[in-house]
Amino acid sequence: MMQRLFWLCMVLAWGWPAEAKADLFSEGRYQAAVVVEIASTGKLPERQVQSWHVKALLQDEGVPTGFELFADPATPELMPQTLNVGDSIILSCNGEQCSYFDQDRRHGWWLIGVLFLVVVALVCGIHGAFALFAMGFSLATIFVFMTPLLLQGWNPFWLCLGTAILLVVVLIVVGHGVTMRSAIAAQGAVLALLTAALFAWVTVWILGLDGAGSEVGLYSNFGVLKNLDMRGLFLGAILLGCIGVLDDVTWAQAAVVEDMALNHPRMGTIELYQASLLAGREYLVGMINTLALAYVGAGLPLLILALYDQSLPLWVSLNSQVVQEVLVRTLSGGFALTLALPITTWLAARKYAQQPRLGRTKPLRGNP
Repeated sequence: MMQRLFWLCMVLAWGWPAEAKADLFSEGRYQAAVVVEIASTGKLPERQVQSWHVKALLQDEGVPTGFELFADPATPELMPQTLNVGDSIILSCNGEQCSYFDQDRRHGWWLIGVLFLVVVALVCGIHGAFALFAMGFSLATIFVFMTPLLLQGWNPFWLCLGTAILLVVVLIVVGHGVTMRSAIAAQGAVLALLTAALFAWVTVWILGLDGAGSEVGLYSNFGVLKNLDMRGLFLGAILLGCIGVLDDVTWAQAAVVEDMALNHPRMGTIELYQASLLAGREYLVGMINTLALAYVGAGLPLLILALYDQSLPLWVSLNSQVVQEVLVRTLSGGFALTLALPITTWLAARKYAQQPRLGRTKPLRGNP
């Protein structure tokens, strides 16, 4: 198994477009550096704000450089970025002139990543390895294969829908093996995705949303987003966000029907469907609530900004695209989960009712 995973990772790395590799790893005009000295230079007469001269050492070249920091006029005595000697930073350099760009956070991710891997390994064991592989495969599929096609002009909606279908099928099969239950779960998840895509498309069309209501809309006219269909990208993001919970719901429901069929061999398709649907409703409510909280949490800062804007009436704030897009994400995801339950239950009930089961001729209750 590990050998297969290794070769799959090699295929992913080999298939990465050369342009994407160059863009990702090229340094360009940005340089990593370490702060070695900070000195206050007093207030500039023309600005009336405090200034500082910062000396830094470029990590790759080992060459010292310097730049100036100026306080914001609103807080003329405070350094705009809290820097200390020894901090890792990123500089934007044009020739020999450099200026502060951002804090270098790459080193912190080593500790965070190791801690995450240790916790997953201790709690999940070998299943954690499959979970990490599934996460890596999903991210690689989205950012290595889907995103370059998106930037080449492919339709975002259809591309994200195809990617979502591919991911949900592959993740179910990889995570649970090639079994009848996996096949049923994958079919149910794909059908639920298709219905969610239709629901989201109709909802966006009725409400007249253009996908620019989130913070991404602020950058939709710049850089790589300038020529993208933001509405299609918004719809596609909804579908990709449903994959994880659809995997869980369809697999669990297929398992419920299978267990019900084995424990009650006299049940036919309708009986299996009705009994299993009742059992599945118990955890569906929690799944929908989890999905809703995930979407609300992701957009919480903008929701607070939109809903508590004192200059607008509440009904105007609720009508804003920021709020409407969060609602559409939540309802579309809940729609997919809700339909995944009966769809998967029916597919599983039909399949398992046709299978020979031990004790099929025994009565359901009591003595013959």
